[in-house]
Amino acid sequence: MGIEKGHVISTTEARRDLSKYLNEVGDHPWFVFKNATPRAVILDIDDYEALQGRIEHLEGLLDHVLLAKELEARKAAPGKEEEIDLSTL
Repeated sequence: MGIEKGHVISTTEARRDLSKYLNEVGDHPWFVFKNATPRAVILDIDDYEALQGRIEHLEGLLDHVLLAKELEARKAAPGKEEEIDLSTL
């Protein structure tokens, strides 16, 4: 998701017309800039929840990949088994 020029507003615009931008947020996110610097995004709650779900899914996949690598390393060096602390992976 890139920042589209037509979807950029200033903090002043966001403050003044927040209801307008909230009504339009289902069509696209609004990028809020302060002093020409991106500071926030006004995002539809369903889009936000979908992104959170994707992040959690990808974190789970990453945990599986790291665990698989750890198990492969242990198979390659038998006799050096230790208890696996999943919180460190």
